[in-house]
Amino acid sequence: MRVFPQGPRFFYGKTAPREDLVFDGAERNLPMTAEEANRCYRIPPKVLRAYERWGLCRQKDGAAQYGEEDLAALSLLVTLCGAGFCLADAGEYLRLERAGEETRAARLRLLDGKRAQALKALHLQEERLTALDALRHELTAADRRKENP
Repeated sequence: MRVFPQGPRFFYGKTAPREDLVFDGAERNLPMTAEEANRCYRIPPKVLRAYERWGLCRQKDGAAQYGEEDLAALSLLVTLCGAGFCLADAGEYLRLERAGEETRAARLRLLDGKRAQALKALHLQEERLTALDALRHELTAADRRKENP
């Protein structure tokens, strides 16, 4: 399989190919090494190591080799981690996805749980901002009273 210089069409956005890399104009051959996946698609080494530890990539001469399907899975892992999943939970989501359509409800529950956690964190940040704004208002109001007695 081959990846076009612009990168695979299946990437979720977080792992888009680096724009500063100059390809030789030819399509990039797959599979690629972990170093190439990291350099070309900014896939964090810890994600690559976990994927390898889970036994999901092919090995050649003791080194991991990543093909198009692997890059799609890694892209999903990076997206999930960026959305707040720990690597273990992202791996569980990937395992469920690979198990097929019958795991759709379980995957949705995982996403809903992470969404609820993100909303809770957002509300906490809003409360903190409200408290900071109130303190700032007190200070500026006191300054205005001093200026206009």
